[in-house]
Amino acid sequence: KGSLTQFLLGHNRFTSLVKAIEEPELVFSSGNLLVVASKSGKLSVFSKSGKQLPTFNPHKHRVKGFDLNYLKKYALSFSEDCVAIWDLQNWKKVRNMLAKGPKYTMARFSVDGSSVLTCFDDGKLYRWNLSNNELERNFVGSNLYDFVEIEGSKVLGIGKDQKFYVWGSDKTRIEYSLDQVPGTRTFTRVQHYQGNVLFS
Repeated sequence: KGSLTQFLLGHNRFTSLVKAIEEPELVFSSGNLLVVASKSGKLSVFSKSGKQLPTFNPHKHRVKGFDLNYLKKYALSFSEDCVAIWDLQNWKKVRNMLAKGPKYTMARFSVDGSSVLTCFDDGKLYRWNLSNNELERNFVGSNLYDFVEIEGSKVLGIGKDQKFYVWGSDKTRIEYSLDQVPGTRTFTRVQHYQGNVLFS
């Protein structure tokens, strides 16, 4: 059991919003909604006043993360078995993308908001059209831990061989690859933040 507490920065105050949440693990805030993912995979949605709202629970396994699509006003949540697309206004389900073989390890919206990029535990990276769920691109040669879209047509990935790979607009090949600097640690995650690419 746990509770959801809001801390007011600069005021040295806090408010207990929700009490007795079942094994909370991730919290996602959007507008007037708070979404809590439990270790079991259950999603619970609350108003900012703490009132629980009805919601559909598509995940059978632990939710690994969320992502935002400000352009389309969508959010996604993903677990190893499912990527769920949600309407940010009311947290109603737009679509489920079920894994039919390999398990999901990462899912993110594209920079322009028109697609969803997914990576599986076999290292393969794909881009799917958000409006009709059709496959737009299979990234040739991908064998990745993680990826990030750094521009509208460029995707950077961390390979399981610890090389950095970049795919451009040419769908038939990897644009270029870079060896990791000797002596640095093993990287498994990459993020794009305010024009910078961050590795961890």
